[in-house]
Amino acid sequence: MTQQASLPFMRPQDGTHARRRNLVIEAGAGTGKTTAIVAEVLRLLLDDPDLAPERIVLVTFTEKAAGEIADRIHHALAAIQTALEREERVTWPAGSPEPLLVIPPEQRERARAACARHLAQADSLRSQTIHSFCQALLREFPIEAGLDPHFKIVEGFERTLLHEELYEAWVDEETRTNASPEVLREWEALLAHTGYLFQIRDMIFSLVERRDLLLEPARYTLGNLEEIEGDIRKGLRLVAASGGDEKAAGIYRYVRATPEPREGATLDEWIDYFAPLAREIRTTAIRGIRNASLREGVRLLRGGDRSGNSIYDALVSHRAASALLAMAQRFIAYLDREKRTLGVVDFDDLLLRTAKLLEDPAVLERARARFDHIFVDEFQDTDRTQARILDLLARDRSGRYVDGKLVVVGDPKQSIYGFRRADPETYYRMTRRMIEAGAEERAIDVQYRSDPPLLDAINAMFARLFPERPHDPNVFRPVYRPLRAGRGGGRGTDPDPRITFLQATHAEPGAKYVGEAEAIARWIRNRGGDLRRYALLFRRLTRVDDYLETFRRFGIDFVLPPTRLFLDRPAPVDLLTVLRAIGYPFDLGAEISAARTPYFALTDEEIAAGVLDCGAVGAWLAFKRSIEAFREASNHCTVAELIDLVIGTTKIEAVYDAAHDGDRARLHLEHVRRIAFDYDRRVGGSVRQFVDEISRRRGEPDEAEPSLVDESRNAVRILTAHAAKGLEFDTVILPDLSFSPNRDEIRLLTVEEPQSLLLIGNAESISAG
Repeated sequence: MTQQASLPFMRPQDGTHARRRNLVIEAGAGTGKTTAIVAEVLRLLLDDPDLAPERIVLVTFTEKAAGEIADRIHHALAAIQTALEREERVTWPAGSPEPLLVIPPEQRERARAACARHLAQADSLRSQTIHSFCQALLREFPIEAGLDPHFKIVEGFERTLLHEELYEAWVDEETRTNASPEVLREWEALLAHTGYLFQIRDMIFSLVERRDLLLEPARYTLGNLEEIEGDIRKGLRLVAASGGDEKAAGIYRYVRATPEPREGATLDEWIDYFAPLAREIRTTAIRGIRNASLREGVRLLRGGDRSGNSIYDALVSHRAASALLAMAQRFIAYLDREKRTLGVVDFDDLLLRTAKLLEDPAVLERARARFDHIFVDEFQDTDRTQARILDLLARDRSGRYVDGKLVVVGDPKQSIYGFRRADPETYYRMTRRMIEAGAEERAIDVQYRSDPPLLDAINAMFARLFPERPHDPNVFRPVYRPLRAGRGGGRGTDPDPRITFLQATHAEPGAKYVGEAEAIARWIRNRGGDLRRYALLFRRLTRVDDYLETFRRFGIDFVLPPTRLFLDRPAPVDLLTVLRAIGYPFDLGAEISAARTPYFALTDEEIAAGVLDCGAVGAWLAFKRSIEAFREASNHCTVAELIDLVIGTTKIEAVYDAAHDGDRARLHLEHVRRIAFDYDRRVGGSVRQFVDEISRRRGEPDEAEPSLVDESRNAVRILTAHAAKGLEFDTVILPDLSFSPNRDEIRLLTVEEPQSLLLIGNAESISAG
């Protein structure tokens, strides 16, 4: 189905209303998902001058996107109004060969009135993120949600510190002030399994981050003993009846001599039964057992043929997992109670409490009545809780979807936010439900970024990668819909890009990336010209430093736009390493790492001599004195003040000034200092807490570095493929393209390593998107 399908602008000419249907729009990269939403909103507004804009909700993924889509609707209304006043043919987008809106002459007066009315109240349009939308609902129904009407949102440093403080109080309650024998047994079981209290804390905090799943109405379970007890008893019977075998004599004797646990035995009783037998079950070579009955019995007690496993280990792990799940659920409940008392919520709470709030039928009906139309952009990045909220609001009291109330736009192939709990299966299930309930399914297949030859190649490759197959909820494999070029090559240029493969040589396997970077650098230097026309697009930036250093050696200037790997860049890593040594006085490893940084620049020989002589040797002794002085200062300094002291005392800025990328390093230092200043202002915790929070942020790609990009600078652009979305370059270079296939079906994209692919064309024929 094409973009033009099912898009009449107004009602039929006989004056009757066509039934407006819910809508599922799948739009591939470059086809204009946001434009599709704007068109649908314009159709609503122009068709009904009396429609109140505040009854339309536009749910977007980011605050920036929310502002942009609202601006586009406003500008589109203004452009349509101008065209109507000039008595011109009115289409939108203006000048498009395939416009989404066409206003026929008989509808001009109605459209003119609608434009005037809606432009006067355009600011009433609800364009917001799902979190902002949920916050508004919770503030409207705080009593029903069990919240302080003036609740505060905590995030980042504040949230982490609050969770840590409440965790310590909860542990004290669990193990001392309100301990019960059952709870203490859970702590003992989990501690025996993990070995360390900090590991228990980390596991509980990991489950807290996915409490959206733990709190779902149909909760996840770990199974129970009854599900495998039959196989266990069958295995024991087979062993006992086998007559024995020298390869498993110990197992046979134990089973014959030891009565198996009674019917209805507890998990602990089974664990105690198998404890003396665990080692032999793990190590016995099943293939060497001649007796078939004994061999099958041991296989059942091991849970398969692989050595190293035993039913004992599985039962112990199950007990530990059950204890962890129960403890995490109790901590989540404790968190909720304490946060209610404090009058605070975090971003996850905004979603979870809204979903819980809408379980109240009275609240749900009032919330439904506030909105006539809900549009969701980037629906492929919606998680299960968000989808549940939208699904509830889109239905009526009988549970049926309200016609024309919900429009979702997305592309499952572009679902890249798994770290934010985006789930392609959620996209599939909800869109299937909508379509089965009568929603219109529309595919936008006109792509405006690339020329026909490039799209032909993309279609050929992706049709092979995403063939149409029966849906499997455990395998992400959406059907690929071929794209059509929305523009041709008729601009006096060659629309057919040339493809070049560079053969990179290297003496050692570890030098692959340097060898490849040298081949690319030589090719660029020999080809010459304006460096701004070159773009290197990486799948990931983990090895980008090899390319950057090589470009420096070859004298090729480059710019690296803000990346989500800011906290892993050298300058922040070095500073935070020093701060960790200051914050953890008994961590020798942290001190050794700090000593190696440019802040102190000790050699391994100096470090070894100092450590082995208990710190009484020159360079190491001076380092220790500096660290101790910083620790003393940290007792009365804020973290930002401590960073200033470290930078000023060690003269690190002079070191960076002498480096090739000194400007970047200095900017990174300033950015860390700004983060610390915000931490001091919001939280006011210790340097240790600051370091721990930064370590947490490293696992969440939310912290972007400051930009050093100067668009006028004559330099090669270096980006990730995702960051380059929508940008166009004359020459696109794809480094580190090779990989080893493990299935015949992906050999299509395989090239022999080490090679790089370069697409060479012109600014109008090559797209990074």
